[in-house]
Amino acid sequence: MSAESEAAATNPYPGLRPFREDEEYLFFGREKQVDVMVDMLAATHFLAVAGSSGSGKSSMVNCGLRPSLHRGLMACAGTSWRMAQFRPGSNPLRAMAQALAADGVLYKDFQAADFSLAELTETSLRMSKLGLVDVYQQARLGDDVNLLLVVDQFEELFRYRKLGASPADPGSGLGEDATAFVNLLLEVREQVNCQIYVVLTMRSDFLGDCAQFFGLPEAINKGQFLLPRMSRSERRAAILGPARVGGADIEPVLMTRLTNDVGDNPDQLSILQHALNRTWARWEEKTGAVAPLQLPHYLDIGGMAHALNGHAEEAYNGLGSERKQQICEKIFKTLTDKGTDVRGIRRPTKLGTICALVEATEAEVIEVIDAFREPSRSFLMPPAGERLTAGTVIDISHESLMRVWDKLSVWGDEEAESARQYLRIADSAQLYAAGKAGLWRDPDLQVALDWRDRVKPNATWAAQYHAQFEPAMQFLEQSRLAVQQEALEKVREKAREALGLQQKAEALWEELRDTGKEHNNQWKFMRLSEIEGLWEDSLKLNPEGSKAVIQLASIRSLLVETGIATQDLNLASIYLQKLKSDPPASDLTVPQLSRELESAWAEADPALNIQVHRMRKWALAGCWLPVIWMAGYQIYAYVAKDGILDWLLATGQITIFLHFLIALLAVLTATGQSHRLVWVYTLSIFLVIFALFALNPVSFIIAGGLIHYVSKVKMQKLLLPKRTKS
Repeated sequence: MSAESEAAATNPYPGLRPFREDEEYLFFGREKQVDVMVDMLAATHFLAVAGSSGSGKSSMVNCGLRPSLHRGLMACAGTSWRMAQFRPGSNPLRAMAQALAADGVLYKDFQAADFSLAELTETSLRMSKLGLVDVYQQARLGDDVNLLLVVDQFEELFRYRKLGASPADPGSGLGEDATAFVNLLLEVREQVNCQIYVVLTMRSDFLGDCAQFFGLPEAINKGQFLLPRMSRSERRAAILGPARVGGADIEPVLMTRLTNDVGDNPDQLSILQHALNRTWARWEEKTGAVAPLQLPHYLDIGGMAHALNGHAEEAYNGLGSERKQQICEKIFKTLTDKGTDVRGIRRPTKLGTICALVEATEAEVIEVIDAFREPSRSFLMPPAGERLTAGTVIDISHESLMRVWDKLSVWGDEEAESARQYLRIADSAQLYAAGKAGLWRDPDLQVALDWRDRVKPNATWAAQYHAQFEPAMQFLEQSRLAVQQEALEKVREKAREALGLQQKAEALWEELRDTGKEHNNQWKFMRLSEIEGLWEDSLKLNPEGSKAVIQLASIRSLLVETGIATQDLNLASIYLQKLKSDPPASDLTVPQLSRELESAWAEADPALNIQVHRMRKWALAGCWLPVIWMAGYQIYAYVAKDGILDWLLATGQITIFLHFLIALLAVLTATGQSHRLVWVYTLSIFLVIFALFALNPVSFIIAGGLIHYVSKVKMQKLLLPKRTKS
């Protein structure tokens, strides 16, 4: 045995778990109430011990009532007792049968043949409401032998009854077993000559649920023992008594602090026992058990407010690996239930079921469970030292752990939310199968799908809440596929609509190419805008279209504008076909595309740009021809000085004037609506005319430079394709 286990074995405070019957010598503070319980049980054969969670109901029965009966405190019954204790769980009749079939209760060393004693007992219990009486009488224990049947955590019955009832028949399934189980217990009250006594322990907040069973409220009213609060002196006895049994003492300062911290709230008694257990361990560690327990020992463990949470966190962090912590989370989610009852109750589960639920091996699960049930902790039951098998029932030692351990509280809320989500899906699946509801749609569907992907539920987990796991998941998948199909059909419809717009744009393009020469530029630009609008609409409908298609639309717009400017849409179409057969890079931006187009345009078939070259030739020639002519005129006038100068002057004036008119017409043809360039050229012509009549060389140079700038820079940008936005 390890040093920690030895220390826990000598610790007089049980911690979070209830006191066991063999720990009666450590149980203090409730002595006065035991007599009342015994008298009430003797009078009614039916006793319901009720109290809030953490008030010590189970400890009261284990260390108060049971030892008192063995000592003969119930004078009318004697001292010969057989006792069976169990929790109803999900199958109360089977749990009762197994408790009665335990060795030493009804039979000793029973030799079973084809069927086990538990199976035979369960069969007898299911025969009628007198089943319990029949089982007792068949055992032939003798008239002086009494049977005490303790149903611990009776509130479990209400949860499992609710869980087992189907929507179609609330009284079916486990609900029928629960009713039969209660009838077996109630029949004991009617058999006054039968030596059977029934004791229930139940949380007081479940008393109202007892009205679900006929006869149960009346039985409880006659045999109810509501566990009272402990007085201050009783609390001091519960604190100091075990310490003195263990050979220690408690300083008055610590005693006062403990008494004040627990207050009058009975819910704190289990937390008090845990804090005392931890304080005792810290005291032994620091002093070697040679001095009284002192306040610093209590403060070291965080006091009642934080001791339990800190201790549980210590166990969780001590698991080490993330895998073990994930298994731990799933185990505790399995053992707590807020989904069917917001008050939260324990949910004892067999080890084999836990392994299937958390999807881990038995060795992995046992390793985690052992970390929480070692003697110094006792967060899980059965206690340390008891061998665990697939059939062993694992349980939380007390509900207070669910309230005080922050991490477990969060896990409980998450589990409850998962349960609600699953139940919604399962109920909707049943309604859908019955033709009373349709498949789910967003946002409910998306929330459910996110939950499924996050939680990854399995059939074992789902069986805790609703048996129809496979139909529920099929319903969810059908809903997903239906929504996916609808979305796909919408995409296809948009694609078809986009294709129709593209085909319409192609038709308009062909019309523009074939009949463009028959219309003016304004008509062409309107048609071009319509084509571009159709392409934009098609791309909005089908945004997943390739980027090359979008860029090709931009190229088309550039070529159309160029084709309009050059009065040759057929040639632009030829170049467009070349681009279709050899598309540009997919990551090319529109400005880069425009520059490539400018370069490609210069290298294309000369027939494509002959008109541009012609216009630029006339415009650029008009830049310097007047200057050259004027320079020649001045030189000849200086040398010749005869009558031929008048003829040259008149001829030059007419020639230059005609040249500028031709350049102006070229610009007007190329610019379409560009009024600014028209006015610039008009101003240039007036300057040239003035220069011709004034014969001023400076005027010729200014006019030639202005025309050169306009023709070289502005006209080039106008005639070559514009860079448009895609």
